[in-house]
Amino acid sequence: MKKLVTFFSLLGIIGYFLFANAISSYAYDAYYANKNLDVQYGQTVSEEDSRYIYSNAFDPSLPASNTQPIGTSGLSLVTNNSENFKIEGVASGLGEHKLTTVPITISAPSDAPIGVQLVDLYYTVEAKVYLPYIINCIDESGSMLLSGSMLKTYEDKWVDVPNEIVATPSNAAYVIKQTQSAYNNTQFKYGAPSKVNISASLASGTQPLVYNIVYTQKRQGGSSGGSSGGSSGGSSGGSSGSSNMVKQGWILEKNGEWYYYSGSTRDTLKKGWHLDPQDGFWYYLETKEGRMLKGWNFINEYWYYLNPYTPMHTWELRADGEWYYMYKADSRPLGSMYRNETTPDGFKVDDEGKYVK
Repeated sequence: MKKLVTFFSLLGIIGYFLFANAISSYAYDAYYANKNLDVQYGQTVSEEDSRYIYSNAFDPSLPASNTQPIGTSGLSLVTNNSENFKIEGVASGLGEHKLTTVPITISAPSDAPIGVQLVDLYYTVEAKVYLPYIINCIDESGSMLLSGSMLKTYEDKWVDVPNEIVATPSNAAYVIKQTQSAYNNTQFKYGAPSKVNISASLASGTQPLVYNIVYTQKRQGGSSGGSSGGSSGGSSGGSSGSSNMVKQGWILEKNGEWYYYSGSTRDTLKKGWHLDPQDGFWYYLETKEGRMLKGWNFINEYWYYLNPYTPMHTWELRADGEWYYMYKADSRPLGSMYRNETTPDGFKVDDEGKYVK
């Protein structure tokens, strides 16, 4: 019996030293915690995490307080030995940001082993900063055609917008205006498809970034390229048919392509460069079949941009069966060459229409 008492006493002494040593050497020395935030760009954050209280009593070398940035989010983790953990700042960087602290001595959480009063905490903060945006479709008077939903992005990006829409409840077709007077080329780019820039640099405070994109009603019989009621250089109104006789000028053939005849017979089909006598624009007619080209084309060792789309009709078919050019400040004829300006996709062309490298 005496030997048993001695044995158990010895076990008790060993256990005491092991336990004491465990406490002094952080028996529970790795406690991990995560904090996840989803915050709006421009939002002011002041959030406490009451689960943890920072204490430098165990390690006097730790600062009484410490501020650490959470990536480039504009937010910081603030630790103070007399307060809870705090996340503070103004969210300013889109995307995901992460901070994992060096071990911080805190009061032991409730699930720490019995007798452990202080532990080392590895605290990870993940902050995701987003920008809300809305894209509306309006007509030229400012009336709403289609109201956009609130969306959000975690990165700066260009977002597609439709070039054609059907408004509700009228069920009328509309086409996008090539030039948006409210937005410059860092905000809107006309093309196939057109795009708007969703960027934090364009945001104001915590307000969503809102685009009101202007559309014009599509006339019956016209195409998105502005043909029929308002084509490139217009149309003679004459059809192809089997007859050799045609009206002089522009003709929209049954294949949907535009051609120009300098006379009243089909053998006068024009090819190559054409300076239209009515609107004063240059066009290029394919040298093989004579169809009018659109978009970017490589001609005689140079790139030229020939307008692929016109939101408003620039030619009018009158009772005499002829097409007449009508100047529109916010539009230009389909197929007309850009010159001494910047194309909708951001490239510079010189006075002869050649792409400037």
